[in-house]
Amino acid sequence: MRPTFIEVNLDYLKYNLEQIRKHTHNRPVMAVVKSNAYGHGILRVAQFYEKHGVNCLGVALLEEGIILRESGISLPIVVFGGVLLKQIPEYLKWNLEFFISSLNLLRKTDKICESSGQHAIVHLKL
Repeated sequence: MRPTFIEVNLDYLKYNLEQIRKHTHNRPVMAVVKSNAYGHGILRVAQFYEKHGVNCLGVALLEEGIILRESGISLPIVVFGGVLLKQIPEYLKWNLEFFISSLNLLRKTDKICESSGQHAIVHLKL
């Protein structure tokens, strides 16, 4: 197997972000950094986006969100992957947004929040 190499030019990333903002008239921007920022380094890319004012980050897995929080990322983080009931306390602990895909999960999330005195930011998958 041939060795592979990738170099991320943050100036190009900044330019791309500026173009997105220009063409969307400065609407809120979510930067998706799932899968290790598509192989570019999740922490480096997330820190770059936080520094350059994106509104939130998107990840695939709970574990990716935890890595970002442990590294000091304070932006809102949306986890796109499926949620297991037993994971909800972790989502709350790390202040991660997640998707609710059933009425049952919504009700159970509400009970967990009520009993723990915490709030969840959820997105409904319709």
